[in-house]
This record gives sequence, structure tokens and C-alpha cells, in this order.
Amino acid sequence: MPQSQLNNTLPAGQNMESKIPGKQLEENVTSCSRIRQVNFRKKLVAFPKSIQLDMDMDYILRKFTRLRVLDASETSINDLSSKELQILDLGGELEIKHLERVESGMDAKKANLALKKNLCALTLVWERKRGAIIWEGVDEEVLGALEPHPSLETLRIEGFSGIESCCSSLILPSFSSLKHLKAVNCCGAALASFSQLESLTSLSVRIDDEEMKCFQVEMLEKLIILVSLTISSAQELPVMEHGLCSLKSLTVLQIQKCEKVRSIPEGWFRHLTALETLFIRECEELVELPDDMRYLQNLKYAMLSGLPKMVGLPKALHHLSSLAQLSIMTLPELNSLPDWLHHLTSLRRVSVYDLYGFRHVSKG
Repeated sequence: MPQSQLNNTLPAGQNMESKIPGKQLEENVTSCSRIRQVNFRKKLVAFPKSIQLDMDMDYILRKFTRLRVLDASETSINDLSSKELQILDLGGELEIKHLERVESGMDAKKANLALKKNLCALTLVWERKRGAIIWEGVDEEVLGALEPHPSLETLRIEGFSGIESCCSSLILPSFSSLKHLKAVNCCGAALASFSQLESLTSLSVRIDDEEMKCFQVEMLEKLIILVSLTISSAQELPVMEHGLCSLKSLTVLQIQKCEKVRSIPEGWFRHLTALETLFIRECEELVELPDDMRYLQNLKYAMLSGLPKMVGLPKALHHLSSLAQLSIMTLPELNSLPDWLHHLTSLRRVSVYDLYGFRHVSKG
């Protein structure tokens, strides 16, 4: 039987027991229809002993007719066709794990996600062990069948091993309200489809496609309201004539775990006039940053971390009059800080960690 794990937790604040204490529930057990929040993991505290033996999922679905919050992360909901998924008008956040166990799109369709209009965040996880058998086309079929309601705002896809686009045309164009997308283990063919998501404000992409050496910046051209961008595990960052010129609204940029990238090409930062926060970390081969960092006139916070081959801070930082905080961590070749840091009038804090060869602030 195809199986999956379900974890549905709504961000509506308190657990049920803080709303309806055990003693009160004992006195009003006949009014179960009034209960709106249930935390399955703490039921022995929240529910009276008189009904603990009956406290299974079926009991909750039958008795708690106004249920809106259900934490079932440690229960055995093992089938996408289960009535729990079909009946509940789920809202808030839903995470479905072990999708590698689902054998067909027909099985996945039974989850009935398309009708759950109150669902705002969805996480889909495949958890295969290394060397596991992957049946061609099944992952794409399952993903397409799990199409949620178009009002979904946040989507996370992890461990997908499909040959075609991991966010294929089967589902992405219908996401008119999607604001946040995190694609982990993303294949190269997926990136082009992201350009259709013009409502995105946050995009995080980790690339694990060995055949795709270069990050495809073309897919960013239509994402003009994008506020946060994270690029992970890219082998190369391309040279661009016009840079990231469409990302006028971008305020946060993270470039991380790009282990083979030796430099960030000129042009990447020139048009990021709204950028306020920059993280560059765990790029083992990175030696230098481009001079066009000087155009980041609204940059307030910069972090350089895990860059073992960088021997000096980029001189372009000298021009960043708005920089208020600078964090430098694990740059073993950096042995001093330039004294021009004192000329950055907005700089209030410099944090230095794990600089093994560090000696002093220089006059360079």
C-alpha cells in the first residue's frame, strides 16, 4: 500500500490544552463539537482518562466537528487515500513525507489537496536512501497529482528525483498566489519554469543536477517583486551583460555552498539597488568579490563566512556608506582588517570569529 507521513500543524498559536484544560474538558466532554484545537502528542495531558482509550483519529474526526488545528505529527497516518486527508478542511501548514512510497499519481490524487483552499503552506518530501531504485516518471506523476489549491502561498519541494522539471508545468502555472518557493535537490529543467511565478517574493533554490554547471539567471527576469533570493550548491555563476537588472525589489541575497565558484562575476551586484542584507558563505574556492559591490548603497548587513581562500576584504566595501554591521567568520587566510573600515560612518558593529591567522587592524 502506498504510504506517506503526514504532519499538519497550524500556526494559530496555543495548543488545545492551553485553551481547554483537562479538568474543564472532563466537565464538558459532551461538548466536543466546540473543540477547535487538538495536539495529538499531548493528549494524555489534555484529555481526561475517561476518553483516552477512545482518543484515536477516527474519534476526533467524528466528535470534534469544528476542529481547525490538528498536530498529528506522531500518529500513523500512512495512506494518502486516508479519510483524514480527504475529509479534513486543512488550513495553515501541511507536510507530507515519504512520497517515494507512493506508487502512482492515482494514489496521490486521493489526498484531495486541490480542494483545501485554506492551506497556505505545503511541504512535499521524498526521502530515498542512496542507491534506491527510482521508477521513471513516477515522481513527476505523483507531484502533478498533488496539485494544491491555487491560493497556496508557500511551497517546499525536497528530495524530488524526477527526470523532468521538479516543478513541472503540471502545477506551477496555476499558483497565482504563490509567494514563497523552496526547491531542494532541484534539477536543471526546473529553473526555467520558475519564471512563470511572477507573484514570488521569496525563492530558495538548491541545485543538485550534476549536468547543469551554471546557475540559470534567465529564470529571474520576470520575478520583479522578488524580495529574498537564496542560491545554494551552484557549480558556476554566469557572467551577465545586464546582471540581475530585474531584481529592483531584492533586499536579501544569499549565496551559499557553491563549492566550486572561484569568483562572483562583475555585474551581479550592479543593479541590486534595494539590497540590504548579503550573505556569502561556505564557498570553499571563492577568492574574491566583484568591484561592483560598490553599487550596493543600501546594504546594511553583510556576512562573509566559510571562505577559506579569501585573503582580504573586498575594497568595494569602502564605498558602502550605509553598512551598519559586518560579520566575518572562518576566513583562515585573513590576517588583518583594513583601517578604511573606520571611515564607514554608519558601521556600528564588526563581528570577527575563527580567524586563525588574524593579528590586527592594518593601514592597508
